[in-house]
Amino acid sequence: MPSVIKIGAILSLSGDLASYGQTQRAALQLAQIDINNWLATAKPGVQVQFVVEDTATKPDQALSKLQTLAAQGIKFFIGPVT
Repeated sequence: MPSVIKIGAILSLSGDLASYGQTQRAALQLAQIDINNWLATAKPGVQVQFVVEDTATKPDQALSKLQTLAAQGIKFFIGPVT
C-alpha cells in the first residue's frame, strides 16, 4: 500500500471564475500524473493526490472548504485564487 501525500486544492470550479478553476483542475490532474510517474522511480511507495474543493468564487465557502480539508489531516494547500 503506497504512502499518499494529500494536497488540498481550493479552486473556483463554479461562480464567476469557473473557467479558471476548470483549467487549474485540469493542470493539477496532469501534474499529479507526472509527479507520481517521477515518484515511482525516485521514491517508490509514495504518491501524491490532489483533493479538490470548489469555492464557488465565494470567500466564506473558500474558508469552509479549507477547514474541511484541514479536518481531513491535509496540511498543504493550493489556492484559492480569490
